[in-house]
Amino acid sequence: MLKKEYNMKIKVFYFSATGNSLYAAKKISEKIGYTDMIPISKIKKQNTIIDGEKVGFIFPVYAWGMPRIVEEFMKNIKFKKNPYIFAVATCAGTPGGVLKKISKILDRKDVKLNIGFTVRQSSHVFMQKNIFRSIMMKISGKPPEAFQNRLPDIASKIKNSQNGKIESSSFFANIIGNLLHGLASNQFKKMDKDFWVTDDCTNCKICVEICPADNIELLESRPEWKNNCEFCFACLQWCPEGAIQYSNLSTGKKRSHHKEITLDEIVNK
Repeated sequence: MLKKEYNMKIKVFYFSATGNSLYAAKKISEKIGYTDMIPISKIKKQNTIIDGEKVGFIFPVYAWGMPRIVEEFMKNIKFKKNPYIFAVATCAGTPGGVLKKISKILDRKDVKLNIGFTVRQSSHVFMQKNIFRSIMMKISGKPPEAFQNRLPDIASKIKNSQNGKIESSSFFANIIGNLLHGLASNQFKKMDKDFWVTDDCTNCKICVEICPADNIELLESRPEWKNNCEFCFACLQWCPEGAIQYSNLSTGKKRSHHKEITLDEIVNK
C-alpha cells in the first residue's frame, strides 16, 4: 500500500462524477487561494496522511449520505496535526445528515469539523420519484440554497477559518436518511446490472477511464460492469455517443453534466 503525505497549507480533497462537486471545489479554491486540489478517486488506495493547517472535503450526496468512495476515504485518512477542517456537500435537494456523519468520523480521529455547508446544484441522474424521496422532501425542512449564491459567504468563512454550524436536514430526516442510506449504499454495488450499451458504442474507453470505482472493463469491445458500482452515472452522462443506457430510464433523454466542467477534467480528476 502506498503512503503519501500532502504538505501544502490548504488542501481540498474532492470527489466528483458529473462535475458539480469539482466545480464547487474549483470555485472555492479560486477564492481562498493557495490551494492544492486532490481527487479522492485517484488516491483512494493510498494510506493518506494529512499534514496541514487547513483541510477541506467536497463531495456529492448520494441517497442522503456519502458516496462509498468518500466514506471509505474518510475512515482511512490520518492527521499529523489538528487542522481547521471544512466540508461542502452538494445535492439536488435533500442532504440529510451527511455532514453530521463526517463530523462523527473526524471526532474519532481526535480532530474537529469546524464548519460544514450543504448546497444545491442540478441533478444529473435518471432516477424516478418514489415514496422515500417524497417523505424526505416533506420532513427535511428548508432545502439548501444554490451553491452559486452561497459561494462568497462560504469562501469568506473558510478563508478566515471561522467556526460554524454543521448544516443538515431536520432531525427526523437525518434519522430516516441514515437508515435509507445504509440500505441503498449496499444495493448500489450491484445496481450496475441495469446498465447496457447500444450499437452506437465506438469502444472509446472513456467509460473505463472515468469510472471512479474502477468498475468497468472492456470485454469483446464492449463495456462490462463488475458489480462494484458507485452508482454515480459518470459513465452514462459522459459517454460521447450516448451509447450507455440505464434500464429504460435514460432512453431518448439528453445527457447532462456540469456545463463548466470538461471531460478531460473529470478523466484526470
